Amino acid sequence: MILDADGRKILRPGRSQGEFEKGRDQALEFLATLKEAETGDEKAKIKAFKMKLELEWLSLEEARAELATFKKVSSKDRKAIDLLLVETEVRDLAKEAGKDLAKRRQAGARCAELWAEKQQPEDVYRLIEFWGLLADHCEAQRDKKLMKKVVKAADKTVKKNPRGRQLVKDLEQRYKNM
Repeated sequence: MILDADGRKILRPGRSQGEFEKGRDQALEFLATLKEAETGDEKAKIKAFKMKLELEWLSLEEARAELATFKKVSSKDRKAIDLLLVETEVRDLAKEAGKDLAKRRQAGARCAELWAEKQQPEDVYRLIEFWGLLADHCEAQRDKKLMKKVVKAADKTVKKNPRGRQLVKDLEQRYKNM
């Protein structure tokens, strides 16, 4: 992992030398973009903002506040930011809920709203959290029909990941137990 002077994650490079070098270059680009953003360059500010979201520097509340400061955001940047905001929200929901079942069910209700709005994370680890929280909501509501859709969607989106495969198995069992 590469950290900045304040101990914040700049990048988590891969394990090979090539991946490390690529990660180092991306970290240096990020630091340069942050400096450029400090000069007031609006495009650099937006680029730095997206990078901070990717690196999990901001909570959803902080991200929304920073986003509100931008004068103009292109539709392409807005689309990317919207996805990053969903991923940030799911991360925050999962972190806040932890293992507390009541909180997880509440967080799952919000994930159900996001999904109904056709919003879901793309990052596999955020998806694993998303489907898990959504499943907690399904169980609380005794919504077997929605749980079946969650199992199918999880199978389609995260099964290639080892943690995702385990989640799918768990979800299938939870569905059978409903």
